[in-house]
Amino acid sequence: MAADDRRNGDSTNHNRRDPKKPRLSEFLTESDIRSEFAHHHTGVARVNNGSFGCCPSSVLDAQREWQLRFLRQPDEFYFNGLRRGLLASRTVISDLINADDVDEVSLVDNATTAAAIVLQRVGRCFSEGRYQKEDTVVMFHCAFQSVKKSIQAYVTRVGGSTVEVRLPFPVSSNDEIVSAFREGLKKGRANGRTVRLAIIDHITSMPCVLMPVRELVKVCREEGVEEVFVDAAHAIGSVKVDVKEIGADYYVSNLHKWFFCPPSIAFFYCKKRGSELDVHHPVVSHEFGNGLAIESAWIGTRDYSSQLVVPSVMEFVSRFEGGIDGIMERNHDEAVKMGLMLCNAWGTNLGSPPEMCVGMVMIGLPSKLCVESDEDAVKLRSYLRVHRSVEVPVYFLGLRDGEEGVKDKDSGVITAYVRISRQVYNETEDYERLRDAITELVKDQRTCQNLPPFDIFRCNNKALEEEEPEPLAKVPEVTLLLMSLWWSGVQWKKRLTLRRLFNVFLTTEKPIRLLNFVSEEQLEESKKERGERVEDGTFQRDRALYEILKENKDKKDAEFNERFKHRPPKALDEDETEFLDKLEMSKKEYEQQLADEDEQQIRSFQAAVAARSATPQEPEEAALPPPAPPTKEPKTTGKRNSATRPFNTIIRVKPQPKKLKATEEEKKEISGPPEPLQTGLALVSYSDESEDDD
Repeated sequence: MAADDRRNGDSTNHNRRDPKKPRLSEFLTESDIRSEFAHHHTGVARVNNGSFGCCPSSVLDAQREWQLRFLRQPDEFYFNGLRRGLLASRTVISDLINADDVDEVSLVDNATTAAAIVLQRVGRCFSEGRYQKEDTVVMFHCAFQSVKKSIQAYVTRVGGSTVEVRLPFPVSSNDEIVSAFREGLKKGRANGRTVRLAIIDHITSMPCVLMPVRELVKVCREEGVEEVFVDAAHAIGSVKVDVKEIGADYYVSNLHKWFFCPPSIAFFYCKKRGSELDVHHPVVSHEFGNGLAIESAWIGTRDYSSQLVVPSVMEFVSRFEGGIDGIMERNHDEAVKMGLMLCNAWGTNLGSPPEMCVGMVMIGLPSKLCVESDEDAVKLRSYLRVHRSVEVPVYFLGLRDGEEGVKDKDSGVITAYVRISRQVYNETEDYERLRDAITELVKDQRTCQNLPPFDIFRCNNKALEEEEPEPLAKVPEVTLLLMSLWWSGVQWKKRLTLRRLFNVFLTTEKPIRLLNFVSEEQLEESKKERGERVEDGTFQRDRALYEILKENKDKKDAEFNERFKHRPPKALDEDETEFLDKLEMSKKEYEQQLADEDEQQIRSFQAAVAARSATPQEPEEAALPPPAPPTKEPKTTGKRNSATRPFNTIIRVKPQPKKLKATEEEKKEISGPPEPLQTGLALVSYSDESEDDD
């Protein structure tokens, strides 16, 4: 791609200018350094810069400016600021690592991303048949787990194989490493296979060793290895990096570990070749096919600020005497010095000679700690972090059959090491705290098997100590309150209070027992000391217990009402609001159910009436018999309707009392067969009098 492509930035001439060397008066003082890292948690010995790195306040301010620039006007940032800023960062790195061309340098998230890029390419070669089945990838056994998982995901599943070379540790010379690596390449070529890729660490992580990377790459070229990938996650900012001297095809290093960048950013160097290199970013965007540097410059909308502050980082390191080279030299010397101090205090050894160390050093732990597994190492690390406020990784060294191991001053085999880091913000007190913590464990005959369990409430940091209340005088009351909070299910927002209560336990001179049985003699003696009381029946014995309890209850109720009578009603919390909403919803559902049932009954009744009206009806009962003559006659008990009536008669109709409708069966029994209808003229008289009245 042309160098003047706007996607590479607006400038067509990538001038490389060395940063101006500051005057001596501009160098940072110890006070300035503390101010730059004032955001670090106070009271914690951070001797683990190697895991996550650090970032000074001035660089964080620059990052914030880039973030705000994007948020103010994203379009202007994308078309004018982003590409130009990324090019400036890549140019600084290209000068720093002595690359031939800025296009050989890409910015990615971390070393894991670069490993995925390389191993995806190897996997495609296996899938497309360019590599033979069982061709190998050779690496050291201490490679990052993410690299091993990437090989499993992209290489072995398509037919490739791997060979792991065991790194000698503790190590005393580079020759041991080179010899072991040659043996690994020999295994990789066995049975006619070809070593397609060798993965070499520039600085291994756990255990930490500065590898002879140039010699190892040279061995790869001599042995016919097709490509070499150097995983140098800890390199830049720890050692001088010259990619042309190293001679690898791929080289990656994180800038957020030892180069003061905010997380996360890494540079990925791909050596230029005659033909177009088939490497692509794992996240495919519209820039796919335009070269890895351009593909990596845009992988969708995201925060690119960590990749834009590299020039600001160079300004920061230039304020130290000797710049980044001076920082690396001082970190190495101080790390070795602190490592030797710990070795002398514990009677152990360094994991590698000083010339094979960087700003990280491995120191053996006393054998009396009995670190026997990776789980024990994690337990010890958690203990140091939680109970001693020391953050340091612990490495378990499992001995193979036949290995004697290194012994400490007590003639015990050293099975574990700590990895200390040294950065500009560290002080001697940080390492002395680690020294004293391990020394006290050994003195108290504590091992990994009887360390206190991991306790999230034991946080010995200065921030919490400043907020600690005075120790309570009445420990039993604290005990009851603690048990109440624990068993009632403490919410997250109440955990700080619970931690404070635990600290009362931990700072109390006498141990507190939650179960403390008291004898009758002690109880009687306690009653004499405190005097007679109404509550336990030793005072006012002539009164009934019911009266005493009721009086106490009324008194407490009155005090409670007096205390809270002027308090405004408590607002409903989220749970109460949700409960009332559910209650209202269930009430509406119940009312709707009743309405539906009523409507169903009405419809059923209407349907029954409609069905009845559609069928032929039985004739009405015949008219009532004619009225009796004025003289009273005995009443008949037979049918009230006669079979025949004379014409031209007056019929008096007596009002019928209201009664319930008869059922169909009753009507059939009463009505009987239908009677013939009488036709003729008659007068009908209505009266309120009843014939049945005597």
